[in-house]
Amino acid sequence: MTEKVSGSAALELIARELKKARMERELSIEDISRLITVQKNYVEKIEEGEFGFLSGAYVFAYLKKYAQHVGVGDADTLERCRKELQLSTALKGDGAAGRSASERVAPPQKNLTIPRLRLRRSRRLLFAGAAALLLLFGALYLFGSAQVASRPSPPPPSYPAAVAVDDTVAVAEQIVDSLVTTPPVPAPAPAPSVPVQPKPLSLKAPAPVKPPAPKTVVVPVPVVSDQGSAKWKDRISFSPASPNRKVLVVHILGDNSWVKVIADDSSQVYAGAQFKSGQVLRYEARRKFWVNIGRPGNVEIFLNGKKLQPTTSRILILD
Repeated sequence: MTEKVSGSAALELIARELKKARMERELSIEDISRLITVQKNYVEKIEEGEFGFLSGAYVFAYLKKYAQHVGVGDADTLERCRKELQLSTALKGDGAAGRSASERVAPPQKNLTIPRLRLRRSRRLLFAGAAALLLLFGALYLFGSAQVASRPSPPPPSYPAAVAVDDTVAVAEQIVDSLVTTPPVPAPAPAPSVPVQPKPLSLKAPAPVKPPAPKTVVVPVPVVSDQGSAKWKDRISFSPASPNRKVLVVHILGDNSWVKVIADDSSQVYAGAQFKSGQVLRYEARRKFWVNIGRPGNVEIFLNGKKLQPTTSRILILD
């Protein structure tokens, strides 16, 4: 049981001021106890003016922390409170000097139960929070895996399948303007490795020997004016000479133009290649063409004799 320190004007004054300041701030005793980390019953005794619950040094430390937190008392007031607590402690020590050892009361011990309970509760909360986080991450991982598994894969691009069909006779050929090319020079016949033995004379005249056909040499048509450009148009047929109904003509206007053509949904695939300025390419198909052009601005395109409008698209589907 604590005793009330009497005749301590500074302690009684600061006790009233502390309680008044707490109520003005609308704080409960539990709030103050939590904010200054002092037990609730100690805060209550300080406000009631009962300062004998512990030794003067401990009581002054709690009193000073409380006063500084709510802004009550100055340095002089706190110093007087410290002296009054020291005097009270000294008086209590003199009164207890005449008692026997069996009658002496052991100094109050710190209540370690509450801090231990707080530590245990903090550990339990920490473990519970860690377990909740692990469960949350596991649920998110399973949900993401399910979403990825259920997500339909995008359909493959609809490129023409490379399937060979025997009934298609689509032909691509380069048209050569003979007016601007020089006649080919036949290569000289190689010398025989074995000397030819002379044959005996015969009264029968030998059969005429046909000279070998000269090899075809493809020479690009040079870029000419509109009048010159009409020459190759006059020499090319825009109508199919076979059962095919489609004729595609590509006139190369710029060097290193890339052209690749697929006829009738991959029935005939013409590998892409680079062509020079002036070259003319001709293709046939039954139904439609798929055309890939590297430089659309460097070509002229004719479909069944009709010139198509210039375009910037590198992929054309003509049917």
